[in-house]
Amino acid sequence: MMGFVGIITTILSLFLPYQKPKPKDRTLIVYNQFLKKLARAGLSKNPGEGARDFAERTKLNLPKQAAYIEEITAVFIDQRYGSKLS
Repeated sequence: MMGFVGIITTILSLFLPYQKPKPKDRTLIVYNQFLKKLARAGLSKNPGEGARDFAERTKLNLPKQAAYIEEITAVFIDQRYGSKLS
């Protein structure tokens, strides 16, 4: 019995490293890069704060970049949530 379990474990361990990696969410990766840049400027997203609320708060602190912040956030929300929002 122990030999059988050992053989099955060995066979499974050979196949596990060859699983397909999960697809990357490119939208989330790019938005997180945006958040890191803002954090370096001293503006961090609060826990539970949505993208839209964070953008509004950030635009008040960076008025010269308000248009870019608005556009990046709008694209993120559209790409990430699409027609799921009502």
